[in-house]
Amino acid sequence: MASKNDIDFPSKDPYRMRPAAAAIGDRREPSSIYTDHQEDMEKRANSYLPYSNHAPELRPVELYIDESEHPTTTATQHPHVRLDLYNAEGASKSMLSAPALSLIKALATHPTHQHHDNTTTTKSALGNPPLSSIELVQRRRQKRQRCTRRMYILCWITALVLAAVGIIIFFCWPRTPGVAMADKAQSIYLPADWGPDHQPSLRATWQLNVTLDNTQNWIPTRVHGIDFTLVDDATGVTFATGRQEPAGLIILPPRAMHPLRVVLHVSYEPPSINDTTFQDLYNACGPKKMGAASDLDVHLQASFHIWGLAWKPTAVAQPESDTFACPTN
Repeated sequence: MASKNDIDFPSKDPYRMRPAAAAIGDRREPSSIYTDHQEDMEKRANSYLPYSNHAPELRPVELYIDESEHPTTTATQHPHVRLDLYNAEGASKSMLSAPALSLIKALATHPTHQHHDNTTTTKSALGNPPLSSIELVQRRRQKRQRCTRRMYILCWITALVLAAVGIIIFFCWPRTPGVAMADKAQSIYLPADWGPDHQPSLRATWQLNVTLDNTQNWIPTRVHGIDFTLVDDATGVTFATGRQEPAGLIILPPRAMHPLRVVLHVSYEPPSINDTTFQDLYNACGPKKMGAASDLDVHLQASFHIWGLAWKPTAVAQPESDTFACPTN
C-alpha cells in the first residue's frame, strides 16, 4: 500500500500545468494533444479556484436589454437589472463568472413587492403616527374655533359693508325736494279770455312764485325738468299746466331753499256752462258782477325729472294761506 508521500498530488490536479507531450513521452497524435489542451484551457477559464493560472479573456462583451425573457415578472420587479450578460457565444465568453451571473438572475426573479410594501408601511407609520383621543379632541376643537373665528370675521365684514353702503345711500341718494307756493298769482301777457256766452272757456297766462326746499339732500340735486299742474280741490280737475323757468337743467344746492318762477298756462273748456270747475273759476276769477269774488281752493303738483332716477317723484303744495287769489277778477 502506497503511503501519502508516494501519492503525486500535483499529477492528480486537473488544473496543473502539463508539460509538453514530447517531454513526457506521449505517443498520441499532435492534433488530439492540441484538442485536449484546448478543452483543458476552457475548463480553466471557467474555474473559480484561486490557483487557476489562466488569464481571463478581456474582450469586451456587449450588454443589451432582454425584452423576451421574463416579460412580466422581471419588468415589473427589477427593471434596472434586466440585463442579459450572455453574449452570442455562450457563458464561457462572459466577463463575469458563473456565480455572479447566477446571483444577478436570482435578484432579477426575486419578488420585491413585499419589501416595498413593508418599507412604505414603515415610512407611513413613522411619518403619521396614530393620534390619541385627546389630540383628536383638541384638533376638532381647534377646527371649530377656526370656523367660528372665520364666521365672526365674515359677519363683521358683511356688517361693515352694509353700513358703508347705507351711509353712501343716506348721503348720496337724491330725495324729492319740497314745494311751497304763493297764495296769489300774476297775470302776464294778454288778459283772461272767457269765450262767448254760448261756449264759455277760460284762457290766460299766470306767473306763480314757487320755492323748492332741498334741505333734505346732502349733495347737489340735478333736475332736468319740473312739470307743474294746478288742480281744483273741489273737483280734482286740472285747469293749468306749466314748466320751470328758466327752462333747462337746474342744480339745486344742498341744505338750502331755491326760489323759482313758474309760468302756468290756463286753458279750460267746460262741456257746459253749468260745469262745477268752470263755476269755481268764474266765481273766483271772472269779471265782477255783484259782490266780492270768492276764494279758489287749489293745490299745485310738481313732478321732478331727477338725474339718476328712472321714475318721476311728485310733490304737492298748498297755498300759504290755504286760499288762492286769482290775478284777475
